Amino acid sequence: MRIRFTLAEGFDKIYLPLRFRAFWNDNGACYLRIQISQGKIFFTCAQLLNYYNTSITNAVEDVRISAIDALIQNGALKVSNHKSFFDLFKSEERMGREFDAWVIDYVNKNSVWIEYYHPEISINDDHRYTVVQFEGNSEPDWFSVSRGYLEQKHPGLDFSIDENLLRNWVGAKLTTSGIKTLLKEKNWTMKEVAERWNRSETWMSKVVNDSDRDPYWEDAFRGLPSK
Repeated sequence: MRIRFTLAEGFDKIYLPLRFRAFWNDNGACYLRIQISQGKIFFTCAQLLNYYNTSITNAVEDVRISAIDALIQNGALKVSNHKSFFDLFKSEERMGREFDAWVIDYVNKNSVWIEYYHPEISINDDHRYTVVQFEGNSEPDWFSVSRGYLEQKHPGLDFSIDENLLRNWVGAKLTTSGIKTLLKEKNWTMKEVAERWNRSETWMSKVVNDSDRDPYWEDAFRGLPSK
């Protein structure tokens, strides 16, 4: 199989919250900003304040999988493949494993993963930035750095993080695409949610597309159990 990767140069997006698989459930959450510059992906992942589930450090590999998925879903990373003659004799399961491995390997070689902890929850009572390096199936390595170091090494990129976003993330409204992504992650269809809540699909569609929906809908969508 021949794989071709294409990055959207200049891509810059904040995911708040980015959902990931935590140790005990699927309700892990974090701040994530993805920037693409000069053919390289920069992930800045921050621990949220007033958050009590698995940390971004302990679940770093699962957070990374969610980040890569978001990157592909948004079209910032496009992956195309062409099957060879020998691929015709491989099972779909094997093909899927190989494809996932190639994507992860590409991201590992062409990205920088940065973790951030606010002084309020940092072990050293300071703004804590850490570069995490991934290689194959080995355990990740963490290297403590400063924001100044990152800005000097990667000029033109912004590694600042708004404290208000980390503190007020619970009140952040889900976008329409955010709701759809959340339902997909939890293996729900809109029709199934409508039936569960005794509503019509048309009525549900209006709620999902209403940017001024009542706050309790945010809790309802986020609180759906994973199937």
